[in-house]
Amino acid sequence: ALELNPYSVIMNKVSSYIYYNNFEFQKAIEEYKTTLDLADGNNIVIWNVKLSIISCYLNLNKNKEAIDHIKKFISTDPSYDGHELLDEIHKKSGIKGVINWFIDWLLESKEIKYGNKITIAKLHSCIGENQNALKYLESASENKEMEMPKINNISDFKSIKTEPRFQTILKKMNLAD
Repeated sequence: ALELNPYSVIMNKVSSYIYYNNFEFQKAIEEYKTTLDLADGNNIVIWNVKLSIISCYLNLNKNKEAIDHIKKFISTDPSYDGHELLDEIHKKSGIKGVINWFIDWLLESKEIKYGNKITIAKLHSCIGENQNALKYLESASENKEMEMPKINNISDFKSIKTEPRFQTILKKMNLAD
């Protein structure tokens, strides 16, 4: 489908998603960037794609690139007063500190209107904070978030799929093996 319509936002986003969940993060980044170029004015797509690019860089252990994209992501926030803050957090607390700061920023900002608890769970999972990831997935399950039926296919949750709490979430949705 992408060959037939290379300018389709949906087809590029789907292609990105397939690469991402097949752990082909560099290819996913390329497709996500194409999607961004095509998604002019579609704020929901832009928001999700930018977060996905950050997750790709985290999965590739390219922390500097992840931080640079976080800086770009939050640069539209008038209350954010400079990139030095993230650099300081990174020096003191590493990438986990930066991602936790970013999660707090997402939760406090108006930007979260396009996001959900699954997004937060994915970020926690990317930095190895599995208990926090599970907490947000449980909350997403209680709120019946739209993406919940896909959680078993999201590569970010690979490390928690065997956790009893994850299996309980699947059972509640009748998706357990």
